[in-house]
Amino acid sequence: FISMAFIAWSAHKAVHYSLSWLFISIGTLFWAVAETMWGLEANLLGIDPQESILLLYLYFLPNICLLVSVLFIAFTERRRWMSIHFVVDTIAIFFALCAFVYFVFFRGHIEILSVLDHERVVSYFSVVIDALIITFSISLFLSFNPRKIPLFLCLIFFGILLYGIVDILYVYALFNDSYYPN
Repeated sequence: FISMAFIAWSAHKAVHYSLSWLFISIGTLFWAVAETMWGLEANLLGIDPQESILLLYLYFLPNICLLVSVLFIAFTERRRWMSIHFVVDTIAIFFALCAFVYFVFFRGHIEILSVLDHERVVSYFSVVIDALIITFSISLFLSFNPRKIPLFLCLIFFGILLYGIVDILYVYALFNDSYYPN
């Protein structure tokens, strides 16, 4: 909740990208609420939080907020793009990332795709949104002049990339039944 407050304060004070900061703040709030509910369900109520569909979707909402944040930066900064370069980079990175995810997750395990419970469906969408987050972040970073990218924007890109990578690794652990909650 403290991180959300700092990010919301940044959104209020920001001259540029205030809407992007706001969506990052909202995503952090969803994550904090989900973590709080996880702790309450596990420790106070004695319920297995992994069975909660509400928690599943609450953990999915930060991905959507981060994607909206990156898209907001992309479309407000379109005057700084090298347009064709940005589009080609975006398409190439997305397909390369999708191929990587396919070979890591589904190669030889195509039966995973046939199971359609809430957890799997959210995981599939999560991987796609994470791939889009990573793709747009890298494409934006590559399309800007490296000398003119503000430090705070580099930090935002780094944080969003790190989140996307860690989330994909989490889904990988789920698909391979190697995730054990604390």
